[in-house]
Amino acid sequence: MTSVRSMLGSNRSMIGFALAALLTLGLALFAVANAQEGEAGTETDTATEMPMAAGETVTQVMVANSADYGDYLTDANGRAMYIFLNDTNGVSNCMDDCLVNWPPVLVAPDTDLASLSPDLDASLLSTLEREDGSMQLVFNGWPLYYYVGDAAPGDVTGHGVGDVWYLVTPMGTGAGLESGMPGGDAAP
Repeated sequence: MTSVRSMLGSNRSMIGFALAALLTLGLALFAVANAQEGEAGTETDTATEMPMAAGETVTQVMVANSADYGDYLTDANGRAMYIFLNDTNGVSNCMDDCLVNWPPVLVAPDTDLASLSPDLDASLLSTLEREDGSMQLVFNGWPLYYYVGDAAPGDVTGHGVGDVWYLVTPMGTGAGLESGMPGGDAAP
C-alpha cells in the first residue's frame, strides 16, 4: 500500500517537472522571437529610423505637408523640425532638461548652408554655436529642434506642445500661428 507521504512527494515531482518544462518552452519561444526581430531589424530602411543619434548632423532640409498644419520643414529622413517660442534673437533658450525632449537640429561646422535645400531661401539659413561646440541650424532667426515624441517619419506630435513649440514653415514662421508668430513678429 502506498503511503500518503510518497503520493505527495510524487505530485511535487510532477509539478516541478511541469514548471521546468514550461520555463524551458518559454525561453525557447523568447529566443526565437528575438532572433526573428533581429533579422527584421537588419532589413530596416535607415531612412525610417527615429530618433537621430546624438551628434548626427543634417545634410538636407526638405518640405513636407500635413493636412492639419500645411507645409513644414523636415530632414531627409522625414523628421519634423520645430521652433521654440522662448528662443530670442537667434539664441537657444532650450538647455539641460529641455534638450532631453527637444534635441537641436545640428549641422557639420563646414556645411554649405545654401546646399541644404533648393526649396528654401538660403539667406534664411544660419547656425549658432551651442555651449558644447556643436552647430545648431537656425532658420529665419529661429534655432531648430526635433521632438523625441515623433516616432516615425511624418509624425508631428510636438506641434503646439506647451503653446511654445511649433512646426516651422518654409517661410520661417510657426505653423498655424496667426501672422506666423506671437505679436505678428516673423522672427525672434
